[in-house]
Amino acid sequence: MLLKLERWEEAAAAYRKATELNPDFSWSHNYLADALVKLERLDEAVEAYQRSIELNPDHFWAHNNLAETLVKLERWEEAIAAYQRANEINPNFFWSQSKLGDALLEMERWEEAIAVYRRAAELDRDFAWTYYNLGTAFEKLKRWDESIASYRCAAEIQPDLPWLSQKLADALRMRSQWDLKDAMGLYRKAIQDNPDDVQLYHKALEIAPNDADLYVGLADALMRQNWADGAIVFYQMALQVKPGDREIVDRLERC
Repeated sequence: MLLKLERWEEAAAAYRKATELNPDFSWSHNYLADALVKLERLDEAVEAYQRSIELNPDHFWAHNNLAETLVKLERWEEAIAAYQRANEINPNFFWSQSKLGDALLEMERWEEAIAVYRRAAELDRDFAWTYYNLGTAFEKLKRWDESIASYRCAAEIQPDLPWLSQKLADALRMRSQWDLKDAMGLYRKAIQDNPDDVQLYHKALEIAPNDADLYVGLADALMRQNWADGAIVFYQMALQVKPGDREIVDRLERC
């Protein structure tokens, strides 16, 4: 009753007395911990929750509330262990699944966080923060398609989440950059296989217009095809990127 009335000091005193009178009743320790959390006496609360768990190892709320208190103390590894135990006891409680994901995210345990957030999303598909944080975990692993899909799910549910538009835009930009990087690698491989195909150089230069080696390679290909005038143009462009480069100058002089 005192807890419901938010009379925290009186509640803490009453439950402290109850634990002295009957030290083996787990709920008294749990309620004492609840009151201590409200009083921001967090270290004492941790001890009370732990005592409650010793007396009743399957007490879900003691594990869950212990985990939340440990998060406030930034004792992340202990919080993760407490959430994991809570989820073993009750695997269908969305909130403890989601909060476990948050703690794993804090510890940069990205793959584990992804698995937990996916479970949380199965339990409650309407909580935008789950998808937001899932997008962040995918982002850290540079899994851009999945990150973008997660951010878009969050936006459908709650489009005004802080920084969501920016995070989605960043993920789209990074996916584009990675796509271009992959494309560039494939063009370089194609050029190795077909060094006289001038169109490959032009396509690669659309992605990397400041790559002197591509200009030189294109000019070399044109020289092999007896098109000296074209080769001179591209050697000169290579020199604009690498002014005074002796090797490029030598090639240009031989045209």
